[in-house]
Amino acid sequence: QLLLGFSCVVLVATEWSSGSIMTSIATTQRKSGIVISKALVAAIAAVLSMVLGGAVAVLIANLVLSSVGRSLDLGDPLIQRELIGIVAAGALNSLMAIGLAFLIRRTAPALVTYIAITMVAPIALGMIPLDTMREIASYLPLNASGYMMTTGGVSDSGLTPVEAYVTMGLWAFVCMVAGWWRMTRTN
Repeated sequence: QLLLGFSCVVLVATEWSSGSIMTSIATTQRKSGIVISKALVAAIAAVLSMVLGGAVAVLIANLVLSSVGRSLDLGDPLIQRELIGIVAAGALNSLMAIGLAFLIRRTAPALVTYIAITMVAPIALGMIPLDTMREIASYLPLNASGYMMTTGGVSDSGLTPVEAYVTMGLWAFVCMVAGWWRMTRTN
């Protein structure tokens, strides 16, 4: 998921850094179309890569489990829910990264912001010995993505899978709207 996010940030922010986005802006009447098209490409690429990654993971897991007489059953609703969570988390993280890149428009600051939101903040807040901080940390993208893929009972979980999907959806939506607003209103 992080690699997808990095790729999405670089996809958009590099165009701003090099100035090549100006060609796209000059040739289109609607700047929102640029944001939407990049978001669609990122989401489709994320879904395809996460499906491929999930398929490879299942194949490898079945090879390992076969040595002890077990296997993963893709008909199992829990396995299906995990795989759907993996794909959805990848797509939503990619949309969040695209929105941040359109908002920030520079590669390094956009990457640092993405890393800070997805990696640093959850760890830093989790280290503060207050229950409130741990609860806040559960609403950050890294933890919410993890809860999307969780099928078993997690005793200290602040989010149910449904809450995790809503949380990640809101992260992606807010970042995309902020990026869209910056693209369409401030040039």
